[in-house]
Order: sequence, then structure tokens, then C-alpha cells
Amino acid sequence: MSFVIFAVFAVSVVLLFRLFRLPRNGQAVYKPLYELHLQHQSVHYRLVGVGLLAGAVAGLGSYLLLPAICDLRLSYIPQKEYTFRPAAGAFRTAAIFLGLYIGTLVALYWGKRRLKDKWAEYLVYQSLRYKGLSPAPLKVSVIVLGLLAGAASLAATDHFIAFTTDSIVVKSTFSPRVHRYTYDQLEEIRQVETFTSFTGTVVYDPHAVLLFTDERNWNFRSEGLSPRPEEKEFIPWLLRRTGKKLVQLEAE
Repeated sequence: MSFVIFAVFAVSVVLLFRLFRLPRNGQAVYKPLYELHLQHQSVHYRLVGVGLLAGAVAGLGSYLLLPAICDLRLSYIPQKEYTFRPAAGAFRTAAIFLGLYIGTLVALYWGKRRLKDKWAEYLVYQSLRYKGLSPAPLKVSVIVLGLLAGAASLAATDHFIAFTTDSIVVKSTFSPRVHRYTYDQLEEIRQVETFTSFTGTVVYDPHAVLLFTDERNWNFRSEGLSPRPEEKEFIPWLLRRTGKKLVQLEAE
């Protein structure tokens, strides 16, 4: 999944560079700004409209498609007992970024196809209209938006933990590989009652933390998966499966 998302992003960046490519010898524009405005204003508004429409369709489609991709990924894990995938917020965030990114690419592509040899002039017009904002920072901004869309997509589709009859399958968002553990490699099961927020406030939020023999740990609160283990009586099942005792802590 990580490779597929990277490949799609790489292709989109190549397309982006082609959309912003100007003639090597530059583009001299000798028209006053008001004339450029009259010539390109209507196309600009249509370009924005195309981008908004494409972004809305892409965002909605992504919000419906990403959970299905995640479920498909989980379906290949045999003999599952419990699975935890990203919460709905992860899919919404990814859909927003993907909608903005895809909408921007579609708008730029439509604009270049519509204006043809006037495309470079349109980019110069936008640079003058927005007080020197050249294609270079615009290109960087869209690339950053694409990076955010890719990262959010990974967080929504390439992040889970599954418990099968004989193993624990762990996939962190930016980890290049899937980790598999036997239940004997689960060293400790903790129930933590509170955590300290970034503002220093102590928040009551009971959550499970799993510690493995290789010193990795899985914190169900910070991983942001759904459903939370307590909602499916997961912890009692895991205690029975492993024969371990629950370690209860006030805070981590």
C-alpha cells in the first residue's frame, strides 16, 4: 500500500511540473494588467469552479473509498479475532487533503488545456495579480499539499493492528514493514487511566497499552484506532488468550 501511494504521488508531481513548465526563453508580456484581467478573468473563475467541483467529487469519493481499501487490506489477514483500523477522523482528514490536491491538479490541467499557448501568459497574469506570486512558490505549495494528502492517506489505509488465532499483526503508519508477533512475545498488558495533554492537563481516558519483547509498544489512545478495545471487551479476551494479568496504572 505504501508503494502504491508513493507511486501515485510521484506521477502527480511529474504532472505538476509539466503544468507549470514555461518556455525556456521566458515569456515576455507587454500588456497592461487591466487588459490581462479582462482577457483571463472569466477563464480564471471557470478554472476555480472546475477545481472546486473536482475537489468535492474527489473528496467525497476518497471518503467512501479509503475505508473500503483499509477493509480490503485487513481481509487478507486469515483467522482474525479482533481488528482495529483508523477512526473515522483519519478518513475525513485524508479525504479533505486528497480533495484539495486532486481538485488543484484537475483545475491546472483544465486551465492549460483550455488556454493552450496562452497558459504561460495566464501564469504571468496570476503572478502580477497576486503581487509577485510566481509559479515557483505555487508549485511548492501544491507539492506540500500533495505530501500532506499522501501522509493522510497512509494514516488512513496503512495503519492497523489485528489479532488472529496465533499471532498479532501490527502495521504502523510510516513503518516500511508489517510486524508479526506470537502471543508469547506480548510481554505486558497495561490499562492506563489518564494521560497528560500537550497543555499539561491531566485527562481521564482509560486506554490499553501493549508492550512487546522487542521493546515496541502499542498505545491504543495515541494510535487513534477504532473501535477502542474497551468497546468490544477486547482486554478480557486478550487476558484469557495470553494468561497474563492486567497491569493497572494511573498514568504512563
